[in-house]
Amino acid sequence: MKRIAVALVLTALTGTVVISAPTAGAAHVRNVYTCTGTGLAGSGSQTVRANPGDTIRVFNNCAIPGGSYVFRYGATNPAVWESPNNAIDAGSSQSAVVGAIGTSTQQFGLNGVGTNITTITVASVTEPVPPPPPFEPHDYLQQVALPASGTCNDVPPESGHWHGSPTGGWSQSWAWWPNGGRGGPVCTREVETTESGLLLLVG
Repeated sequence: MKRIAVALVLTALTGTVVISAPTAGAAHVRNVYTCTGTGLAGSGSQTVRANPGDTIRVFNNCAIPGGSYVFRYGATNPAVWESPNNAIDAGSSQSAVVGAIGTSTQQFGLNGVGTNITTITVASVTEPVPPPPPFEPHDYLQQVALPASGTCNDVPPESGHWHGSPTGGWSQSWAWWPNGGRGGPVCTREVETTESGLLLLVG
């Protein structure tokens, strides 16, 4: 899935200056995600460029076994953009419309703690920002080693766990990669990406 990660643009306003919104093109919805790294929590920082009137939609794709919530902390410049609620359930989103020209930075923490922080910066600019590309789903084949019990029902929940991936759904198959490339039994499943950043089991 593609992410918007572009340069931060700062606009300084002095005196009484009126800056009009871009005249070309319609408003767009721009998605950002709370988890895009390799850990179970946040992923550092993301920046998205937008125009006044665009909608920034924050997805909580930090699904982990047992579920998760993402709590937001106050925005640095709410006149530009501020996520409206305090918590986002796993797989859900919240949206807010971009207002004034400028930048607004907001932090999101997993399960409401002051760690595992993802920082999202919205840079609202005057020049028209191209619309984001349409979402295109992709399928992925996941394989893990067959547990010592000999059944894929015993694959632990954290095995093969990418951000937003479901648990379970493993079936036994065979692959070349185990045993130093000599091959052997493995547990296999297929998942499909969704626009929310979560993954669905296929089949």
